[in-house]
Amino acid sequence: MNTCDRCQENEATIIFTNDEQERLCGSCFNEMMAEEVGVTMETIPAAISLYDFNRKRRNFILQQRLYPNGIFLEATEDIEYGYQFAVHGELDCDQTESVTYGPWTF
Repeated sequence: MNTCDRCQENEATIIFTNDEQERLCGSCFNEMMAEEVGVTMETIPAAISLYDFNRKRRNFILQQRLYPNGIFLEATEDIEYGYQFAVHGELDCDQTESVTYGPWTF
């Protein structure tokens, strides 16, 4: 496992190249981008569980990523070939506003 160059704790999932290459975890990358673009990121849970139309429980891993052109939220089901949802918000969007799709609220 490659550890993050900044926090030395989490797995590095992003390779950031500026003047030199830096391996970052998602949290450290978001912190770096938040400082650069002047946005405060809202805290989200790492995972959620929802029921589909057939009352089957579905578990999703959540990832939040901040880029200069917006905030991206991705929900990926924890099974192979499961559901995957993604939304993009502007930098000045209301991060606490829910997105509703059918019976699901994100």
